[in-house]
Order: sequence, then structure tokens, then C-alpha cells
Amino acid sequence: MLGGLALLCLAFGPLTFKNPIWHPVAVGDWYFWNLLALGYLAPALLLGLGAWLLRHFGENNMGAKIAWITAGLSSLLLLFAWSSLELRHAFHGSVMAYGGIGDGEWYAYSLLWLIEAAALLVLGIRLDNKALRHIGMTLLSLVILKVFLSDMAALEGLYRAFSFLGLGASLIGIGYVYQRFLFVPKPTPAGESSSEADESA
Repeated sequence: MLGGLALLCLAFGPLTFKNPIWHPVAVGDWYFWNLLALGYLAPALLLGLGAWLLRHFGENNMGAKIAWITAGLSSLLLLFAWSSLELRHAFHGSVMAYGGIGDGEWYAYSLLWLIEAAALLVLGIRLDNKALRHIGMTLLSLVILKVFLSDMAALEGLYRAFSFLGLGASLIGIGYVYQRFLFVPKPTPAGESSSEADESA
């Protein structure tokens, strides 16, 4: 119940009506040490800690499972919002509600989200966590859609070229990582040829 109340506060607060993208409020001139850290990063870290505690030390029941999944997803959502807002803060300064989005900023969003998707995939592989891998693949799919549906029309010149080159290199790298660490063929028992192993399978 407390988790649900916290999510409602976030949904109708910093993620929507009080979002500094369209709410003209000064978040501070410093990077990473400003109101964005207080409104997004701090709750994300607390929710992440709560999710970890609930998963490893909570009771093994459906309520605890729903609680840590909700807290974990909320933590990732707030981290995503915080990093994106910090990027806009870097381009627009303390008050981010004014001004459009230039080519450099629009390309930077693609690069940032691509790095985050790769980080989630790597973390999911290292921790053998399917949920993190699926979230990373979902974010990567959204970045791909952004590049092909938006960057192709919105960006010009080198930014468009860098966007496609970065996406292509990342897809190749992710494909290699998946093939190297996830789709590893089972070892053939000693004394049994690969054809015999296939026939027995």
C-alpha cells in the first residue's frame, strides 16, 4: 500500500505535472547536485535498495514479489527520467521549460539511451537476470524506432550519420555479446562426436 501511494505521488508529481520540462522551475546550476538529484535520483536509489531487500530478505510470497518488482521498475523509471533530465539540463541550464531541441541534444538522447540499454543488457547477463535483459532489449527497441522514425527526418548532416553508425555498431556489439555469453553450445561429452550428439538429442 505504501509503495502504491509512493508511485501515485511520483506519477502526479515529478514525472508529470511537476516535471521541469514543462514546469518552469530552477533546478540549480550545478550538475548532478541539484533538485533533479533530490526529486529523481534519491528516490530511485531508495526504491532500488528496497527492491533488493524485499527480494533477498522478504517473505517468499506473492505480495513480496509484487512489491519488489514494482519497486525495481519504479527505480529504473526514475533513473531513466533523471539521466534524461540531466542531459536537458546540460543543454538548457537551470530552467529547462524553455527552448526547443537542437540536433546536438536530439542526437545526445539517442546516444544516452543506447548506452543505458547496453548497460542493462550487460548487467542482466552478468547477474543472469532475465528481467533486466528484457528491459534493456525494450529500451534498445525504442532507440531503434527513434533513430529510424525520428532521427532520419529530424537530424541533418553528421548527426544523422553518427546516429546510424552508432546504432549499427551497438547492434553488432550486442549481437556478439549475446552469442558469446548466452547462446553458448552445450559441450559434447568426451568420446562422442558432434554428429552422434545431435542424433542422441
